[in-house]
Amino acid sequence: MLSPDEVSANIRSADLTGVDQTFNFDIKSASVQGEIHDMTDPTDYNAIVDNIEKEMFQAIEDWKNGKKFISRKRMLMAITKHFDGEGLKGALAKSFSSKRSIVLERKLDKIRKEISGYSKSKTPITEESLKSQAEFAIAALRNNVKELEARLQPTKASKK
Repeated sequence: MLSPDEVSANIRSADLTGVDQTFNFDIKSASVQGEIHDMTDPTDYNAIVDNIEKEMFQAIEDWKNGKKFISRKRMLMAITKHFDGEGLKGALAKSFSSKRSIVLERKLDKIRKEISGYSKSKTPITEESLKSQAEFAIAALRNNVKELEARLQPTKASKK
C-alpha cells in the first residue's frame, strides 16, 4: 500500500484540454498459449465428453463386478477431472448459465451417489438403471457441447 507522500509524489495530472493525439503504445504480449487464458485456446469438448462417458461406463462395470472403491473413484474422476477440471463446466456456465452446468453436474453426481451407496432412492439400483441415467447424462452433455460449439464458432457449426 502506498503512503500519502508516495501518492502525491507520483501523481500526474490528466489535462484534457490539449491537442487530440493518438499514442501507439506498441504493447508486446508475453502470453503463452495453454496458460491461464480461458476459452481462447481451442478445446475439444467432444473429447472431454468421450472421456466422461468412458469413465462412467467403466465405473458402472466395476460397480457391477463388486469393485466399490474403484467405481466411486472413476465417477469422481469423471466429474472433477473431466467435467470440471478440463473446463467443460466453466465453459457451459459462462456461455449459457451456471444453472445449466450445475444441473448437468447434478446428473453426474446422482449416478456417483448411487454407485457409492449414498442414494436416497427407495427403488433398488440396477445396472440398467445406472446405464440409462448415464446415457441420458451423456446425451445431455453432447447436446450442450453442440450448442456451445455453435455459439463459440458460429461459422463452423453452420457448415455441419
